[in-house]
Amino acid sequence: MQILSPGLNTWRLEIKRGLEALTEAQRHRDFQRLGVQLAKRLWPELQATEEQRDGGEDATSFVSGSDGLRRSLSVSITGTLAKIRQDAKRIKERGVAIDCLVFMTTAAIDNLGASDWSRTVDEEFGHGLQIIPQAEVITLLEQPENRWLCKEYLGLGMEEDKATGRKTQTLSTPVANAPPSPNPFIGRKQDIKNIWNMFGDGNSSEQQAVALFGKIGVGKSTFLAHLAWEEKIRVKFRDGVYWAALGQNEIAVPSMLREWCRLADVDSAGLLPPNMAARLGEKLIGREVLLLVDDVWRASDLGEVQRLLHPTVQLVFSSRLPGVAYEVSPGKTYNLETLDGSAGVELLRHFAGNAVDAHPEKCLELVHALDGLPLALHVAGRLLASRQRLGLGVEALIESLRDGAIILERNLPPNMKPFIEEANKNSTVAELVRRSVDYLPPQARKCFFCLGAMAPKPATFNLEAIRDVWFFVTDPLPVLSILVDSGFLEPLSNNRFQMHAMLVAYAKWRLEGAEKLEDL
Repeated sequence: MQILSPGLNTWRLEIKRGLEALTEAQRHRDFQRLGVQLAKRLWPELQATEEQRDGGEDATSFVSGSDGLRRSLSVSITGTLAKIRQDAKRIKERGVAIDCLVFMTTAAIDNLGASDWSRTVDEEFGHGLQIIPQAEVITLLEQPENRWLCKEYLGLGMEEDKATGRKTQTLSTPVANAPPSPNPFIGRKQDIKNIWNMFGDGNSSEQQAVALFGKIGVGKSTFLAHLAWEEKIRVKFRDGVYWAALGQNEIAVPSMLREWCRLADVDSAGLLPPNMAARLGEKLIGREVLLLVDDVWRASDLGEVQRLLHPTVQLVFSSRLPGVAYEVSPGKTYNLETLDGSAGVELLRHFAGNAVDAHPEKCLELVHALDGLPLALHVAGRLLASRQRLGLGVEALIESLRDGAIILERNLPPNMKPFIEEANKNSTVAELVRRSVDYLPPQARKCFFCLGAMAPKPATFNLEAIRDVWFFVTDPLPVLSILVDSGFLEPLSNNRFQMHAMLVAYAKWRLEGAEKLEDL
């Protein structure tokens, strides 16, 4: 393994040398897989991979990206026009690509520039060509969230300076099993700081667990994924960041422990979860490790995980159920709030900048109407961008998006696939909400729909109004407790409760298509 020495210029030079060594050794497979990993950070819609005869990979998107293009990626270590033609022909046969993307180790081959290559490919195959030159590859590899790729594919590492006792580079352990860092990731700098301040100092004897909860679609999964790649966190937990997503699947816990055992080089063959946890816990003693567990539905699912915790092994988990968060970690819970007006508009601008610039006040009103919910703004931004590309006005669309019904009927954004299980099934936003609604007991579900259908604007209620709507319930407090613990109502001051705008929209949307309440 090569050893990195201090300084950004040296680090950049080491990357360049690593790429050159990889090319000279004709390691096609590693070069292709490195290209696929980097491309997926530029274009998250590149999800499907296709293994080549030499063991390398290409990638294809079956949905459009934020710019409306469906891409197919071909990563080539041999930068010749003949090879470009060969890749372009294969891409055309896939029938899904508009752009052919090629990572190059030199700026131009065969005395042709990028414009010449693009013209040739367009004339012969009818689709565009985007060339990612060596300089841009190096810039991507310099980013903190991509540094593990340097270790994985280029063999770059670090060592301790014996004279000073300090690391020559703050290159942390690669996060091999986490989703990619989300893009865009907007409006969460203060939340990152707040979570950082909740970490233990490594000296306390108490178990270290931070519980993250928030509304459906607030971005808990993407937030947790970003934590995995946050450079400061990876430096703090230098022995590893272990990721898992549980959901409602009962076999997820043993699968999680088995994967973590693999990462820690612990033999788990034939072991039950308690034994896996015991053996893994012994291995982690004295190590600085962060455990990230997404989408926890049952407090009991974290029982074995809690056995792994000690001052230097800490846990951050997310749940859409506040009750689970408080049950597991009552002293360290964090409510991930929706975005404020400026961050919400910035998120819309990421997708549809011209529309936001043309109608800033209307877009701000839209953010407020959707209560700053990131998932709703992702969908709204893509719809505005689509209308914008057609050259049509967006003012009427902005107005129609305000009640949330159109957003509920749309598929989850393709860039959410690494983070939300339902996005991989082409589910709609409504189906994501329904998963939580169906988890409610029958009486609580009925009460939710009744309250949502009668909700004023803003959707806040006092206890007396809730009693009136739930006239069929003898004692509303147990049901109220269930809806609060499940994230459907949020307590305010003065005995008032609030329901999020998208939940109100969902309740009304479902009631419109139901003949009777019992059908829901």
